[in-house]
Amino acid sequence: TYQPVNQPRPKAPPIPAKNKKPIHTAFFSNIPFNYPIESFKQFVSQYGEIVNMYSLIDKKGIAFVTYYDIRNAEKAVEQANDKLLNGRNIRTNYANKSFFPHRDPRATCASIIIRCDKMPTNIQLQDVFNSMKEYGEIQQALPGEQPGQFIIRYYDIRDAQKAYHTTNQRLTIK
Repeated sequence: TYQPVNQPRPKAPPIPAKNKKPIHTAFFSNIPFNYPIESFKQFVSQYGEIVNMYSLIDKKGIAFVTYYDIRNAEKAVEQANDKLLNGRNIRTNYANKSFFPHRDPRATCASIIIRCDKMPTNIQLQDVFNSMKEYGEIQQALPGEQPGQFIIRYYDIRDAQKAYHTTNQRLTIK
């Protein structure tokens, strides 16, 4: 539609509320379409080490950046929001997980599910926590949905991968 030059531009739609649950992938929007990818990668790298970056900057002005450590994704979402890049205020949020249904979750997941082979079991959550902490800093340890099942969430994706591969998908708790 035609809009006279002296008329104010319509406001951009409001930014959706922040996703409350942090994940390792941060969503960046309102990036200038002509902003060089290498410069953007340098910009987002200041918040932490990156696993993967999916960029649609040249087409939509958006990018998805996955950080190894969830604390770096949190830092990026909090600190990069409203930063100025080439005269535009960057918007940040946590990515919607459903945007990447085709990706192997083992590449970006920091959680391990432990299942006890023999039931009933005397193994307690603290036993599992103590056995798994040697692989890295644990963000959270929870009982699973079923008896003898435990969920261990690491801060860093690499720690979960190390735990998974080192235990060779089997863990003995004494």
